[in-house]
Parts: sequence; C-alpha cells; structure tokens
Amino acid sequence: MENKQREVALKYLARPLGFVSAYNLMRVQLDLEKEGILQNYSEGETRILLVNTKQLKNFVVDKMKENIFYLLTDESAFLAKEKLNAFGRSFLITDFEKPLTL
Repeated sequence: MENKQREVALKYLARPLGFVSAYNLMRVQLDLEKEGILQNYSEGETRILLVNTKQLKNFVVDKMKENIFYLLTDESAFLAKEKLNAFGRSFLITDFEKPLTL
C-alpha cells in the first residue's frame, strides 16, 4: 500500500467556543413524527427510530430556510439573534475564536 498525502480543504459547521447553543431535539423529533418522516417503535425496553435521511435533510433545510434558528432552543435562538443583531452580519469564526497560526 502506497502512503500518499494530499492537501484538502474542509468546510464544516461547529459550535463556536464560548457561545452556548442548545438544540431542541424533542421539538424536531415531534415535528418529524408528525410529518411521517420519523417512525418511532417502542416495546418494553426496546426503542427503534427509523428515518428516511433524504426526507430528513429536505425537511430540516426547508425549516431552516424559514427560520435559521429552527434547530435551537428558544433561549439559544434568542442569544444567537442578539449576537447577530450586534454584529450586523453573519457570524465569523473570529467572532468567537482567535485564528490559529500554523
């Protein structure tokens, strides 16, 4: 096996340091169940959740187009809105963390 190295760029979403954000997963689960995207089966100690990932992605993307804070708890959404209003623009990683120097 040949050992190859290659430079790559990676884009991902992560929680910023120093900013507490909590997700309202119960609301999301209930919404997904109501839409028939998430199936919840329980018997005794066993619980199985089934989800169509394509429908899940489309549902969440549509919800976030309506409200970018859809996944957050009300408290976290309020704090994020306050910060966005104070900045007057989208968040930058440097709003929360010092840039890494390599």
